[in-house]
Amino acid sequence: MKIRPSRIFCLAALALLIGSFQNPVVAQNEQKPLLTGIGELPERTYEIECAPGDLAQSPALMRRLAGSLLEEATADLKDYRFGNGALKRKFYSRRLHGDLALERWNDALHCVDMMRRLSPNEALEHIALLHAEAWIRARQAAGADKSLDSVRHHYARSLKNSLATLPKKLVRHELARRRAKIGAASESLINMMFSSIKGERTDRGTWSLTSADAHELLSFCNALTIIVPFKDITLELYGDFLEQSESEGQRKLDKRRFSLSPKDRGCPVAVAIWDTGVDTSVFPDRLFRNQAECADGADTDGNGFVDDLHGIAFGTDLEATTGLLMPLGFDSPTDRELRALLQGVEDRQAGLNSAAADKIQELAATLDQETRGELGKKIGLFDFYCHGTHVAGIAVSGNPFAQILTVRVGFDDSKQKTVEWARAFVTMCADSVAYFRSHGVRVANMSWGWDVHEIEDNLRAHNAGRSPGELATRAREIYAILDEGLHEVLAGAPDILFVNGAGDAPGDRSAYRWIPGIYDLPNLIVVGAVDADGKATAFSNHGSHVRLHADGFRVDSFVPGGERLRLSGTSMATPQVTNLAAKLFALDPSLTPDEVAALILGGAEQTGEGQNGILLLDPKRTLVLFQDR
Repeated sequence: MKIRPSRIFCLAALALLIGSFQNPVVAQNEQKPLLTGIGELPERTYEIECAPGDLAQSPALMRRLAGSLLEEATADLKDYRFGNGALKRKFYSRRLHGDLALERWNDALHCVDMMRRLSPNEALEHIALLHAEAWIRARQAAGADKSLDSVRHHYARSLKNSLATLPKKLVRHELARRRAKIGAASESLINMMFSSIKGERTDRGTWSLTSADAHELLSFCNALTIIVPFKDITLELYGDFLEQSESEGQRKLDKRRFSLSPKDRGCPVAVAIWDTGVDTSVFPDRLFRNQAECADGADTDGNGFVDDLHGIAFGTDLEATTGLLMPLGFDSPTDRELRALLQGVEDRQAGLNSAAADKIQELAATLDQETRGELGKKIGLFDFYCHGTHVAGIAVSGNPFAQILTVRVGFDDSKQKTVEWARAFVTMCADSVAYFRSHGVRVANMSWGWDVHEIEDNLRAHNAGRSPGELATRAREIYAILDEGLHEVLAGAPDILFVNGAGDAPGDRSAYRWIPGIYDLPNLIVVGAVDADGKATAFSNHGSHVRLHADGFRVDSFVPGGERLRLSGTSMATPQVTNLAAKLFALDPSLTPDEVAALILGGAEQTGEGQNGILLLDPKRTLVLFQDR
């Protein structure tokens, strides 16, 4: 492209002027006062002629207030330097609400653009105020026809077009979070927020508001106009986007997997599911069978366990018992109802559009706080009840040679942890691993563990310390028994590969010494979770001890009764690795645990860099390494 001579002259002249005045724009900007917080602004008040809660029903009064607030925000943006982008973004948000209320559409779009540029991350640059932008463009497209039906039609078209341009992998997490937030919004909730702003009644019969309260009030008015009437469209389109994004990512992860068939001439391999228990009726052809035991109500083989045909069980007292599936302990809601509720909770957390997610939201809105709490506890217990069966289904998928050996652990977080409990737990672990070894277990799945802070939390909940120092000392004593004992148990079984979940505690927990994951043992792999895009999930524990990551987001598997649910957690990522290990042992029983671990880690794909770098499980690449030995 050529530049005309006159254009070159203008550019040269401009350069000379900038040099002569030493960047007057910068100099002028530096003379503005620096603002590091809204609290540093001079006190401002506004009067309205109605109660704050009635402002949304008084359009003329709302527009008048909006004009004053818009003038204030515009002046602040002009008159101050800002200590950070987040603060400046707040002032553009204030200006945006004024522009929206006054129907200044082009100015409102400018504010949306500026807020995106000031976003703290790249994902927000794409999706910040996506629904607001769609509403503005819908109002522009509707023109003189301001009917709700017309605006909804244009809103759906605009939002759908915007979503179609988004990079799915980049924005999916943030969009899921936004969808959940919009899903929680309702007219009753916003009206309750209105009631939180009281204002002060003046002698003139008006209400006086601080600047902060006035801006909040205007944002509530806009929420009633922009969010609530279009919420169903927003949730549906966001949900469709997220489901499509998840499906695309899941297909990529699925391409990494492989299945075995009886034609592969593998050998039977015992896979221990060391968990909350398994509904063995779901896996009739995939069960370990203790040939020396009979179902006669007695310890036929004399090993200390009654009727241990397919494994062993420990009660909450950590004593041997029968029954490989923990009892649920209540009859209502039914299993069927609880499955739907649990799936709804999972879908809502994932920001997905589903009937189950809608149902849990609608149900929560009808319950008082106490009833919601009771229902939440039951859903949590049902999740616990499903845990081991769901894990087992993942661990043996695509492997006709896998034989599930169940060890039901007597977990009970409602009871206070004590030194005596810790010793009994270690004894239970030692008995479990001895049982594994006596029945030829090659790989054991352990989707559980502790750190010292969890024990502290348990003691605190039971008021088990007269002071914080005493409580911490007790927790460390209990933890030390578990730490030393569990390490000895796992290290003493070098012929078994233990696969442990990293834990669903976001952040680097290395300093808290998550056990058993923190152990440096050749027969132990610790697994974190990734989502459908292959990125580490927000809930997954990480740190130097987490050697591998696998799919742990909405993983489909069985629950008791034979139904299927999609659940998330490092507990769901761990059996993905157990699954691969069991296949390798089935194909070559001579392999040792450290050899299998080396093949799995060697075949994993390095993704990301620096602190964001992870090793992502890749079964097909591991299979190639196995075949090329």
